[in-house]
Amino acid sequence: MNDREKVDKTRRTLVVATSVAGGVATVAAAAPFAVSMWPSERAKAAGAPVEADVATLQPGELRVYEWRGKPVWVFRRSKEMLESLKVVEPYLTDPGSKYSEQPKYAKNENRSEKPDVMVLIGVCTHLGCSPQMRPAEAKAEMGADWMGGDYYIFVVGPDERTLCHPNPAIIGTPEKDIVDANGKKVGELISVAAHRTGGGWVEYVWPRPGQTTPVKKSTFATRVKGPDGKWYIVGSGAYEAK
Repeated sequence: MNDREKVDKTRRTLVVATSVAGGVATVAAAAPFAVSMWPSERAKAAGAPVEADVATLQPGELRVYEWRGKPVWVFRRSKEMLESLKVVEPYLTDPGSKYSEQPKYAKNENRSEKPDVMVLIGVCTHLGCSPQMRPAEAKAEMGADWMGGDYYIFVVGPDERTLCHPNPAIIGTPEKDIVDANGKKVGELISVAAHRTGGGWVEYVWPRPGQTTPVKKSTFATRVKGPDGKWYIVGSGAYEAK
């Protein structure tokens, strides 16, 4: 082996050693950053499964658990409550839970795996608040003939398409294509009313939720600026008295 070959061998050894040392240093430097992205013990606890003892849950009893910072309702329905679901079925837009986002085991008329045990996140999808339970004993407060009501809120997005509506068939429909049974261009009229200062009213005919016969309805609509800086149309109306 000549002097040149000795130098090349030494150089290769130094290159390999330097590369290994550099790789180790890179891993050592990156490790703290990788560890910092791992969820904390507090985050793990917040997202962990929550156990509920339904065996001791009595008919009509509601228990509230916290899961991921949200209230989860666990409620045992009585036989009378289950039977009452059939009474209000005509007022529901999706009684079989075919279109709403539900787990497979909850895609049924009870929206639950076991008919008598109801589990849901107790947060209003419109306002983000947590509603209060109103059992049969509170019927005087809600009205003697109250069975769920037919008031709802709809939202039209910046692209002039229906963004939120209790009827899944209307979601995504352009405003210009929404007409009532008499051919009145309800969507366009609601848009015009919403663009007025302070909003405006529109009168037309529309079926109550879960029904097909159109009845007189008055709707108020206005424009609301969303957190994304875009403008949305929000409206709600009232049907003629039964």
